[in-house]
Amino acid sequence: MKMVNKLISLRVSNNLINETNQVIDIAGFNSLQEFIRDAWRTSLKEHKLAMAKKELSKLYGSAKDKNLKIKSKEEVEEYLKKNFL
Repeated sequence: MKMVNKLISLRVSNNLINETNQVIDIAGFNSLQEFIRDAWRTSLKEHKLAMAKKELSKLYGSAKDKNLKIKSKEEVEEYLKKNFL
C-alpha cells in the first residue's frame, strides 16, 4: 500500500493553541504536529473500540458455544483491544 500524505489546515483559537502548547511541553512531545498525530491516533483507537463494543453488545447471548472463557467486562475489553485495534 502506497503511503499518501495529505495536508490539512485548521483554524483554532489562541486559547486552544496555548493549552496545547502547555501539554506539549509537559508531556514531552517534540512538536505540535507530533501531538496532533498522537491525539488523532488515540481518538481513532477509542472510537474503533466503542464501535466494536457496540457490535459485540448486539451479539450478546447469541453465541452457539455457551461455554465461552471470557466472563468479565475487563476480559471482553482486553479481547477487543487485541483483536480489533
